[in-house]
Amino acid sequence: MNKKPKQSHPRQKLLLFLLTVCVSVGLFFLLHSMAGYSYPVPWEDEAVFVMQGKALADHGTMLAPSLNPHRVIEWMPPGYMVFLGGVLQLSGSLLDVSRYASLFLIIASFLILALMIWRNTNHSLLSLLILALCFASRHFMMAGNMARMEALILFLVSLAIYCFSVKKPLIAIAILVLSPIVHPNGLYFLIAGGVYYLLTEKFTFKNISTLTVLVWIGVIGAWFFYGLHIVQHWADFKYDMTMQMERKAGRNFWEGIIQTKYILGFSTIVVAGVYAWLKKKTWLLMLVVFAGASLFLNRIGKELWYEVFDIFAIMLLLIIIMDIVASFQSKVVTTIAFIGVILIGVTYGAIEEPINYRKDMNLNGIRMSESYPYVNDGDIEKVKAYILAQRKGNSKIRVKFEPRGDALLFLGKEENPIEPIHVHQEKTIFPDQDCDLYIVHDSKYFPPIWKTYPIQWALTNAGIDRNNAKYIIHSRDGTEFWYANSFQNKTRQ
Repeated sequence: MNKKPKQSHPRQKLLLFLLTVCVSVGLFFLLHSMAGYSYPVPWEDEAVFVMQGKALADHGTMLAPSLNPHRVIEWMPPGYMVFLGGVLQLSGSLLDVSRYASLFLIIASFLILALMIWRNTNHSLLSLLILALCFASRHFMMAGNMARMEALILFLVSLAIYCFSVKKPLIAIAILVLSPIVHPNGLYFLIAGGVYYLLTEKFTFKNISTLTVLVWIGVIGAWFFYGLHIVQHWADFKYDMTMQMERKAGRNFWEGIIQTKYILGFSTIVVAGVYAWLKKKTWLLMLVVFAGASLFLNRIGKELWYEVFDIFAIMLLLIIIMDIVASFQSKVVTTIAFIGVILIGVTYGAIEEPINYRKDMNLNGIRMSESYPYVNDGDIEKVKAYILAQRKGNSKIRVKFEPRGDALLFLGKEENPIEPIHVHQEKTIFPDQDCDLYIVHDSKYFPPIWKTYPIQWALTNAGIDRNNAKYIIHSRDGTEFWYANSFQNKTRQ
């Protein structure tokens, strides 16, 4: 197959393209500030991953005593936590720094894909608009405002796609080989990259660059150290991974495949793949293969946070459709197609409707803040002052927070007298620990599912009666309440 030649564009078009990129990046920062701490509220996953990242930053080990003082938590590969270990060298609250890292990864993914579009299409402005609108959707916003692995996976996949597009296939494959160390979902994209490589490339030792060798050495080294880590913690790794696989094995795979929108999506992928193969459009075929992997991913995973990969797939499909239609060399047809793909994007949730944008930002009950925030600096100062007032002497005060992610608001890079203790129903992975104080935050911004677990469960576990004013240590706006109960080092069961 022949490589699609690099496109040439007038200078005015380049300036307009760059202006659109800059406006889009500014929009992403604005959306991040709008999302704040309520979209999503501090999540349990963030508490686990960030505390392991902090342990690496502070002590060079993933053993985080706040989670489990006896062993390392092994339910996820360590790639993201290693990344956080570097990021958390920066000053600021752990939650802010970690979430901003995700935002920058999403923006970097956007910039990489925008550059790829510029190099490969004659309709680059239209495809850039599609890209920007999709990245402004609720799922990409969530991925860019949460300390989880999705943003890093999207960055690695975008980087691999770009490397394929500039004929650096061995570097692209190396990046994809690294991705499962960040999250097992990276395996889907590794398979996609392998399929594309076998269809379009022939391996040769000729012209292998120094950069390619260095990248592969780094990736092989990462897998070696991960393998060594697994051997050292085999029993815990086996237990945690078995728990994860058993949890997902009970999900109905076909239920996620036979929905109309996914049948249409996979049908479009097949048709576009055949078209790209027959027309020898390798760039288009690459997007088709990665769209297929991304759409397939959550048919098995079925997690709220994985839905961003559905949107990533739809976004690639919209760009593919634009590329196919633009080949007809008709401005009228291209314009009609652009309007059509925007409507498709809106229909399938990849593009948001502009009316009531902020109000409509709702993902399974997780929504943006309205007239007042989930938490502000004053709340943090008052709750922190209360916690420190309960401290005895110079020793650290051990505090269980619910939501667990709220603990990250009170911690930063520097030494802190507050020692958070993770609290969870799952005692095998997260054993119950003695604490001095239990803090429960009840908010109007919690998704409905949280009314029973974890909030009511935490209140019961802490021995707190929300109707008894003695437990309320701070409140705001009639909807945000902070409750506390002291245990004087007695374990709560």
